[in-house]
Amino acid sequence: MNGRFKHHTDSGAFAVLRRHGRSFAFASALLPRRQRAHSARLYRFCRYVDDLADRATDRSRADRQLSAMSFDVSSGRSEEPAIADFLDLCEEASVERSAAVELIAGVRSDLTRVRIQDERHLLEYCYQVAGTVGLMMSSILGASGPDAKAAAIDLGIAMQLTNIARDIVEDAQIDRRYLPQSIVGELEPAQIVNPTEHSRALLRGATLWLLERAEHFYGTGSRGLIYLPFRARAAILIAARLYRAIGKRIAAQGYDPSRGRAVVADAEKLRLALTSLPALLRSNGRYGWPGFKPSQPH
Repeated sequence: MNGRFKHHTDSGAFAVLRRHGRSFAFASALLPRRQRAHSARLYRFCRYVDDLADRATDRSRADRQLSAMSFDVSSGRSEEPAIADFLDLCEEASVERSAAVELIAGVRSDLTRVRIQDERHLLEYCYQVAGTVGLMMSSILGASGPDAKAAAIDLGIAMQLTNIARDIVEDAQIDRRYLPQSIVGELEPAQIVNPTEHSRALLRGATLWLLERAEHFYGTGSRGLIYLPFRARAAILIAARLYRAIGKRIAAQGYDPSRGRAVVADAEKLRLALTSLPALLRSNGRYGWPGFKPSQPH
């Protein structure tokens, strides 16, 4: 890849990251330039995959496109620029292509009727669409250690569970229910969008459950921080704390999805960043997640 094209590619990836992944963009500022560029390119690829499903007007066509993409990634060759750039990234940063194949499979499942059955199916989905991203990021960031990959997967799962808790109503509006049937019964997306008092109470309990499960995976995922170089460790710590702050916002709203999408203000992001780094220095990477334990909804 020549220098001019590579600069254009990196600039475009940064633009996508800043536009769609504000928390990750904020945290990635701590990374060395090369790792930051690689992270942005990975994010752009994942966004490209997601958009094929989320913006699909013809689900059959989108499924064919994702199937072809999976073949290209598996074979290591593609004429599609976005995929070709990702394959270059895999070579440059030793990213496992098999993880991207799993990601595509998870996104393809969103083109079907989404009604998650139980916790096992939910965690399988979270692994596919987010744990795999953690796995790919661990290569980009130079993670090394016996438990580094497992921890990276767990941190991805934690963030995806937080995403699901934040986006319950938005997902229901496009006929998706990631809340397990084992938790909410036969609750349909239309009942999430227009809840009765009974279903509202059910949703609050399910949201609390999601955040409790997320906390478990934030805890196991945090064990991988020590396997990262210091600047990468700081960036991932901050990204994780920003995501956990979404859970705090949801808790402050009484775990009620109908009260709107939980957002972390820029001032709070800055505060979290500033308070994360001293704790990281004190702990030498052995850092947990104090300060937030989900409480029962009122």
